[in-house]
Amino acid sequence: MKNLNPNTHRGFTLIEMMIVLSIIAILVTLAMPNSKGRMTRVQIEESLTLVEDYQLQVISYYKVMGEFPADNNTLGMPDPEKIIGNYLSAVTLEQGALHLELGNKIGEGQTGKVVSLTPVFVPGSPQSPVSWVCGSAAIPNGMQAAGANLTNLELAYLPTKCRY
Repeated sequence: MKNLNPNTHRGFTLIEMMIVLSIIAILVTLAMPNSKGRMTRVQIEESLTLVEDYQLQVISYYKVMGEFPADNNTLGMPDPEKIIGNYLSAVTLEQGALHLELGNKIGEGQTGKVVSLTPVFVPGSPQSPVSWVCGSAAIPNGMQAAGANLTNLELAYLPTKCRY
């Protein structure tokens, strides 16, 4: 027989409310973006802009000399540890490739990691334009890279232009 007493209230129990709130908390946590990786990518992009002038100097050297500069001294760049920025602790030039060592205020666990900027050129055609690839980005067909790629940063932390 049904309870017809109007003073009896049915509602959610404490356990039911806790289960619903925990499910909502889990869904909110999954929906939140990973800002740590995004911040590291922004910091690396800022560091890449700091060496744009050196990229132009490397290209000019190649156009005049027909080869890529061997090191910082050959190009007239400061010593590697003297080229620093907010997230950059050194820039080393090796056979035309610029190796950016991360440091200073870079995200946790990224200090000492390296991102390489490698010039790519058309072999046997010094008048063809020189381009650059960053990190683990692929070398375009018909082009060759100068210098080695020493990038040792996880793919997830690289800016998009340095991944593919």
